[in-house]
Amino acid sequence: MNESAAPRKIAVVTGSRADYGLLKPVMRAIANEPALTLATIVTGSHLEPGMGDTWRAIAADGFTLDARVPLAIRAEGRKPP
Repeated sequence: MNESAAPRKIAVVTGSRADYGLLKPVMRAIANEPALTLATIVTGSHLEPGMGDTWRAIAADGFTLDARVPLAIRAEGRKPP
């Protein structure tokens, strides 16, 4: 890669604890690569208080949350807002 070129931005989208567990090592590798810049986008159950607000765990792991994309998730037995 051309050393004078700007770092490439790689966006990672995670929507649940299940996929975050798989993506976390990939995200670390991207974040640790000088030629890359990580953009973290959280959505889905990560943003649901009833599902634990798990976005906090991502932030606690040291990742910057570049975007939050709320979705209208309805847990079974729960009425929509």
